[in-house]
Amino acid sequence: MAEEVILKLNNNIAIVKFNRPEVLNAMNEDFGKCLIDVSQRILSNKSLKCIVFEGSGDHFCAGGDINMFGKILDLSPEERKDHFQKFLSQLHMAILNFINTPVPIIAKVKGAAAGFGLSLVLCSDLAIASSDSKFNLAYNHIGLSPDGGSTFFLPRLVGIKKAKEIAFLGHRLDAEKALELGIINRITKNEDLDSSVNALVEELSKGPTKAIGLTKKLINQSLYTNEVVQLQTETEFFSMSSATSDFEEGVKSFLEKRKPIFKGE
Repeated sequence: MAEEVILKLNNNIAIVKFNRPEVLNAMNEDFGKCLIDVSQRILSNKSLKCIVFEGSGDHFCAGGDINMFGKILDLSPEERKDHFQKFLSQLHMAILNFINTPVPIIAKVKGAAAGFGLSLVLCSDLAIASSDSKFNLAYNHIGLSPDGGSTFFLPRLVGIKKAKEIAFLGHRLDAEKALELGIINRITKNEDLDSSVNALVEELSKGPTKAIGLTKKLINQSLYTNEVVQLQTETEFFSMSSATSDFEEGVKSFLEKRKPIFKGE
């Protein structure tokens, strides 16, 4: 049986592939368990420079598998509550692991990104989508409230009222609307998606990756801290960055009028 989530490592780049193409890469319990394991492996890997989320086949991730939910209906209401309390408490550790990984995550989106799939796009640092991509929070269609951190990230990206509209109504957004709202960074033609993502991965991986990791942490922290703490952390991280070899290379290359060659050290 194929793994529901595949982790491929190549030249310090991690590819996280959602691998249930027969159901648009919808998440079931095995998918969730695989995602938790992959997130832990990524968090413990100190040599990574970039991470890419992608789906097998023609879609990113269509959210929770409706067949999984159908089986849950055999449980009593209290048993359902207990089941999802345990399952989501574990699954959300994967989201936290990805957020805390000091490496940029790129969502490579095509086709459907719905429900938990949209949550994975939202928790990514950058997102490039093909022109045929569709985005939908979708939970309201089956009488559920959202999960996967979507209610944390979405209001911060699109504003409170727009987030409520997206969540309450569950209307589908096309790639142009997602770009306008700030859910994704770029749109590309379907046939150019691979090359566009690969170019961004290369650019990021050749950058000062330690400084980029600290910058990711700073920006994420700014969502829930105050200006005093933020300025203190900027001071701490700036000082840490100045002690790296990449800082030396950056300054020297500027003075010598050449492109820097960063090593992530």
